[in-house]
Amino acid sequence: MGSYHLLLENHPEIFAYKRSLNEETFVVIYNFSEKEIETEFLQELSEGAAEMLISNYQERREYNVNATV
Repeated sequence: MGSYHLLLENHPEIFAYKRSLNEETFVVIYNFSEKEIETEFLQELSEGAAEMLISNYQERREYNVNATV
């Protein structure tokens, strides 16, 4: 149900996809490297409301959704 769209298909360290159903859309981003990665693809997200819902780090930092993953 809903739609699935793979983002950054050829990125060697990031796996990202967009999942939508009805009026809700989630963007899921996995960074498989040990460092923060700068990326431009998140710029389109900044035009709407973006909120980090879960993270695997104990200390949740505020991320600039336009810059790093």
